[in-house]
Amino acid sequence: MDTPHRILCPTDFSECATDAARYAVDLAARLGARVTLLHVYMAPVYALPDGSSFIPGPQTLAELESGARRGLEALREKLARPEVTIEVDTADGPTAEMIVTTAGDEHYDLIVMGTHGRTGLRHLLLGSVAEKVVRTAGCPVLTVRATTHSEAHPQP
Repeated sequence: MDTPHRILCPTDFSECATDAARYAVDLAARLGARVTLLHVYMAPVYALPDGSSFIPGPQTLAELESGARRGLEALREKLARPEVTIEVDTADGPTAEMIVTTAGDEHYDLIVMGTHGRTGLRHLLLGSVAEKVVRTAGCPVLTVRATTHSEAHPQP
């Protein structure tokens, strides 16, 4: 594998995703790579009792994207390091699919993303975006597992 120059880091703004973003920026600093923080949102579709559905209009979609951009800018500011270029991007659609599509279309060398490490029934019911990305991405995927406070900060 060649040294990654472009790292895609999807985020849902959770603590786990922020830890992965911090890892991606640290890795980029060591490798001289660029990082793009990506937030995927999906417009809500409301099912009505008569079987029809309601899809929000352009104003709602614009508000979703605007909120995502504000969150990304705040995260970029939080992670800023002079030696690393951090860009931001948004996408609308199914999360795993949009991450993989963005990585392929934009020729990213590596995806760094958080995973909650769910198992059993929770994994079965909630699925795993990270697992779907690992299975379908055309580039390497590095997953950063969520840690509990005691794992991250062990007592002496």
